[in-house]
Amino acid sequence: MARLVSYLKKQTQYVIVKTRHTLSQALSQINQNIKMEKSKKTTEPYSNISYGTEPTRYIKFMRVFFLKQIFDFFSLNLKIMRIVIGGHS
Repeated sequence: MARLVSYLKKQTQYVIVKTRHTLSQALSQINQNIKMEKSKKTTEPYSNISYGTEPTRYIKFMRVFFLKQIFDFFSLNLKIMRIVIGGHS
């Protein structure tokens, strides 16, 4: 009965039980719901965790690796220069 009361308080629902048979059905349904709530490991939609995965250690390292930043800087500049030179020809 304590599980029933705590579950009803948690869900803010009121169950009217008229017979003993419906009481046992209600208790079994509540027990199944409690088991399902414990077994679910899902994220809430539109929460911060549901938008993307966390980067790996390698990705985090490459974001701050100085030589890679220099390489990316010059490769981006070369691409821009090709577009600018192509537009002036």
